[in-house]
Amino acid sequence: MRACAVTVEEQIRANAEMTAALLGPLSHVDGFGYNAASVKWLEGFIERQRTRGLDDRAKTKLISNLGSYLGECVIARFGGAWQLQDGMWGVAFDSGNAVFPFNKVGNQFENGTACGGVYAWFTTIPIVFATLVKQTV
Repeated sequence: MRACAVTVEEQIRANAEMTAALLGPLSHVDGFGYNAASVKWLEGFIERQRTRGLDDRAKTKLISNLGSYLGECVIARFGGAWQLQDGMWGVAFDSGNAVFPFNKVGNQFENGTACGGVYAWFTTIPIVFATLVKQTV
């Protein structure tokens, strides 16, 4: 009997759920989940991992899992849906406007927070996409 195929979006959500379940207890953030306080903690977590000098395989896996989680935070807070655009997975607010959480996590791993970390990026979304996003608490 063949197993049902899992879509990319389902795999991203599963990665995000697993990441939230693993990081929540480590974070000591009350109400850790898909919210701004958790994204703020995530920024520091990425910095701590970045300075450890991870090998490429570990870094790639972290970028995938943390990017999935960050994207689900965007969806929970501002709306949107996972979508493939120009060969990259991102959270689209409409056909022409999207954010790319995997890229942002990867950029922070490469450059640190000097050019803005994931939390700063997250907080600019409602400014840049003001007419497209919903605001939840």
